[in-house]
Amino acid sequence: MSLNLETKPVFVEETLPEDSIHGRIYRHALRLERQSAHDMWVEGTSKRNQLLGSLDDPFNHQIIIFQRNPEKIQDVTNSLFQSPLLSKLSSLPIVRVNHSLEFDNHEPKNESIGLESGVKSIYGIASIVDERDLFSIIATADRCKDELGVECFTLVVSFLAGARQDKNVNKEGKYEHQAINNKAMLKMLSTVVDRMIVVEPHSSATQAFAAERGMPLLPLSLWKVMADEVKNKGVRICDGSRVKLTVDNTRIIGPDDGRNHAAGKISDYLCIPRFGYSKIRKTESSVTINGDHLENEGVILKNKIGVGFDDVITGVSTVDEIAEDLQYKKGAEAYIVLAAHLELVGLKWAQRINNPFISNIFATNSRQPLGDLNPYGKTEWVDLAPWLCDVIEKDMRGDDPYFIDSRISEVL
Repeated sequence: MSLNLETKPVFVEETLPEDSIHGRIYRHALRLERQSAHDMWVEGTSKRNQLLGSLDDPFNHQIIIFQRNPEKIQDVTNSLFQSPLLSKLSSLPIVRVNHSLEFDNHEPKNESIGLESGVKSIYGIASIVDERDLFSIIATADRCKDELGVECFTLVVSFLAGARQDKNVNKEGKYEHQAINNKAMLKMLSTVVDRMIVVEPHSSATQAFAAERGMPLLPLSLWKVMADEVKNKGVRICDGSRVKLTVDNTRIIGPDDGRNHAAGKISDYLCIPRFGYSKIRKTESSVTINGDHLENEGVILKNKIGVGFDDVITGVSTVDEIAEDLQYKKGAEAYIVLAAHLELVGLKWAQRINNPFISNIFATNSRQPLGDLNPYGKTEWVDLAPWLCDVIEKDMRGDDPYFIDSRISEVL
């Protein structure tokens, strides 16, 4: 990396790994102190700005879009490539890297035709779904830095695969002989990427593992994007009608300890009470939930519409358990799901999502789902392209996202 930060990361003490006969054990998701995260990001941005000179030069930055498959509609990289908002951010042509179509003797071919030599800053935009995406980014970023002399490569990631694997203990807290995918992936990226912006990472470990390698990373939540969507459009309930969300007919649902904070943000923003669950994962495809918490006392769910927010929906097990509890134990009217990332994998997701009580799903195009794009006609898509363009524009301008722009700082 060319930024060479002087700021050293400071981690939350109780999340630090412990030394054992097995080596370093990560029992908790490693977390960076907020002030330390701010200092690293500000220094990285400041050094990038110094390399650029004038921040107003429209030829400062060039944009690369990494596309998995240009034919797929629900993929933000395709939406961004067609967006006039993105083309306004630079006077240089937008470059496409499409690794899914070009292979030569079974070797991946990552063409980046149109990259300009002499450009000081590159913004790469990608949805990292598997190792092919990762290699495509690393290979292209290496070309930019090593061959074209790019001073700063900023990677904007709408979805980061592997982020859920952030510890090396099992559900009982016992050490497992396995790699921590999230840590390894960020270590590889840090060799050629200077700064990262990641949309709705699974945990604090994504930012912390990047900090370990001296790479500033800005994690951004989609809670406000999703809250605005249902606030403006309303939701579809079980009888097929569309209703506006109000304090009288709705309750915000937190699915587990990890996303109850975001659910609380949505609750405060919409002025609607929240009900939070905790979750214990039994297997990869089954969970148990519990809503018997002191903070939930007095929150009435009977005849209410439950609106839940989660970072990623894969096998739909958590959604299924909450829906059953809301319907049969709490007497709620319907369950609406807001998904930052929609994956849909496993053997039972289709059966679970077919429950009529789960009447509406709002999902972003952060990644290409593996399952059916619109199972049972319940899914409404939220295009992230305008929001991402706004985030990138502010970053190009050198804004401090932690303090200057509340629209960004509130989703950190």
